[in-house]
Amino acid sequence: MKNRMITAVICALLSCGCTLKSTRQDLYQSAIDTYETYYTEVLGNGHYTDTCDYFTLSYEMTQVEGDGYRYYVILDDPTIAMYNVMMIAVENAVPYEQCEKMVPSFGIFEDRVSLVPGQVNYEAGFVRGISISGESDEDHMDLLILVKWKCSDGTPMSAYIQHSLSLNGEKQ
Repeated sequence: MKNRMITAVICALLSCGCTLKSTRQDLYQSAIDTYETYYTEVLGNGHYTDTCDYFTLSYEMTQVEGDGYRYYVILDDPTIAMYNVMMIAVENAVPYEQCEKMVPSFGIFEDRVSLVPGQVNYEAGFVRGISISGESDEDHMDLLILVKWKCSDGTPMSAYIQHSLSLNGEKQ
């Protein structure tokens, strides 16, 4: 009887371990699928703006050691409550199938946060702003940016932004 109990416990533990591994793989695959969906969504939009009335985007590009460049996209100064914010930036409209690297994103592979004017509480997920960064071999690029969030009433919102960026400042 005691041997059967031990065998049952071992079988239960082994099956839990396999389930946890499978669950982790499922979560990772789900995040990759979401990444691909947002990547192709930002490319397929076709209607981009320079700015958004609901937040501010700022940009910076710097040269890193060697021949590379690093760029930053900072989202802050919300004018409305923005919950569960996600952002992705696609470089030079490279199709998903041809892209050889991960583009910068926020809120796909990590927990999403919220931006509410005048409220900052990091423990509760209310932040002042978010930033994404990427690396490039070129000192200029065109960024297509998708920002998604929910309003305080739960309504989903999106903004599609196009921005040209260079080491010497923004191209006009």
